[in-house]
Amino acid sequence: MKQPADTEEYVESSILEDEQWHKEYDESLLSLTDSISHFLKVNTVNSLYTLCTFLTTPDIIKTFRNIPDIAHCLVAANITATEFNNNITTTLYLKDTYDISGVIKKNNYYKFLLLNIEYNVDRNNALNNLTNDIRNKKISHIAIEQLVKTTSLNSNYVLDCLSNQLSQDISINNDYTITDFKTPAIIDCNIPQTNTYTFKQLYDITDNITYNNSQFCFIICSNNNQYETECIKYINNLTIPDGYTIDIIVVHNASSMTSGYNKAMLASHAKYKIYLHQDVFILNKNFLSDLLREFKNPCTGMIGIVGSEKLPQTCIMWYGWRIGHFISNNIYHTTDSVLEDIKTPTRVEAIDGFIMITQYDIPWREDIFTGWDFYDISQSFEFRKRNYDVIIPPSVHAWCFHDDGITFLRLLDAGLTIPSGKTIVHPLARQRRGLVKIQFLR
Repeated sequence: MKQPADTEEYVESSILEDEQWHKEYDESLLSLTDSISHFLKVNTVNSLYTLCTFLTTPDIIKTFRNIPDIAHCLVAANITATEFNNNITTTLYLKDTYDISGVIKKNNYYKFLLLNIEYNVDRNNALNNLTNDIRNKKISHIAIEQLVKTTSLNSNYVLDCLSNQLSQDISINNDYTITDFKTPAIIDCNIPQTNTYTFKQLYDITDNITYNNSQFCFIICSNNNQYETECIKYINNLTIPDGYTIDIIVVHNASSMTSGYNKAMLASHAKYKIYLHQDVFILNKNFLSDLLREFKNPCTGMIGIVGSEKLPQTCIMWYGWRIGHFISNNIYHTTDSVLEDIKTPTRVEAIDGFIMITQYDIPWREDIFTGWDFYDISQSFEFRKRNYDVIIPPSVHAWCFHDDGITFLRLLDAGLTIPSGKTIVHPLARQRRGLVKIQFLR
């Protein structure tokens, strides 16, 4: 007889069942990772064929597609399997890629080049690199076509650019060289700091700073050099308003987002500070001028690209309705997300932390938030407590591309209710009471 759902015994049984499921899932994931690593290390045509065979099975895809590292391998395996099916074995996508980190770097390398073409950021160099790799048989046309499908909103445009370049059989002169780039300052949090401050002292310091009203400072907490370099490339592609300058500060080895941002905040006297994730690429070349327009209102303290007018009870922004416009990529596809079309700057309770722009310095609450979550909601409340507006500006075209990896897919694990009232449930969530048993090959 089934236990009533409101009994203590039932709750305890459900918790134990859930723990067992997680244990089995973790064991299966470890086994899968070991198997992938083994076949990549061997890296023969036969080993890659075997790898693609089991990575493209429905059970594997359904069960593990929301794990970032595995997602990258699934994309690469699908490309390689298609190459096998088309009898292309001399230019296999996974050839000479010997571990999972290598797969991720390769996916990102080509994704970044395709984005450079689509958004005209170092486009000529990207075209040269891609066409040279095609001519030298480092990558097949099948791989390019599939990567374009997962990366580009304007696929035909990107493919036409590549086709024209290949047909001309020439190299294009670069628009600029790396020497034109603004070199970032690095703050390494592993190096002992001469000064440490309490939260109250941070306030006293910021109150007594004379700010440079004609300067922007971009602040990035980074743990990935590949993304960091790409993020800075887009910053250097922006149009700088006359009379203004920019600085870039990159924080390495931060113990938390709040502590890293506080260190960078104190290191810059720029009036305007742009705090952004390393996986955010700014597409709006007039971004800085548009910010100045919004900051003409002295009541505007902070600007975001995505935000929530009314936070859900959980205070998890992604589980509620949001406004804003950005382009997001979740490994499998890219989406131009117009969350709600707004015609005028709109006040919100909180903004999403992937990019946060301020015209006043308010210390980040590192005394409370010691990890990598909720710092954005906290800072939004700190500004609002001091009677500053936190706003989302209107945008006809997306200002930013956010390479948010697998975040959205993870949210679907528990089921996400969307405004239509429907609940999206990820396949993994539907299997929680019956994990697929998979025997991995070695």
